[in-house]
Amino acid sequence: MLIRTASVDAALELRESPAYQELGETLRTAARRTREIVASNAARLGDVDHSQDHAFLFNYFYADDRETLLKMWEYTAGWFQAKTALPNSALMRPLEGEPADYGIINHASWPSLRAFLPGLIFRPTFRSFVLANFKANGIAAQPIIYRRV
Repeated sequence: MLIRTASVDAALELRESPAYQELGETLRTAARRTREIVASNAARLGDVDHSQDHAFLFNYFYADDRETLLKMWEYTAGWFQAKTALPNSALMRPLEGEPADYGIINHASWPSLRAFLPGLIFRPTFRSFVLANFKANGIAAQPIIYRRV
């Protein structure tokens, strides 16, 4: 679940609210695993439109060096725009003191799976450019693709 707020301060305040605490308890009871992270916006390639029935992506990135991680995301984002017609992307960076399992979390959407999935499977440059750069810089990505219910 993604909860967007107007500011980091608003997110931190929301986290302490009784309504959020109740929601968190409900989710923790129903799910095998949950992760709560307050993050700020690190970069943006347009707003993710949640009003449409799109294919959405959360991509969790890890690297030992967070600065390299951010630079590699910026470096490879152009490939996704050019080769998969990526219309939007919001990059979130966990605040200091938040769980550090992931250095950045990317949230994006495409109108359909057909808009981007073939590019990842059939374009050799996905492996030779994107994945090769990730590997050379010690970056691991954990993508999760979903649709709204």
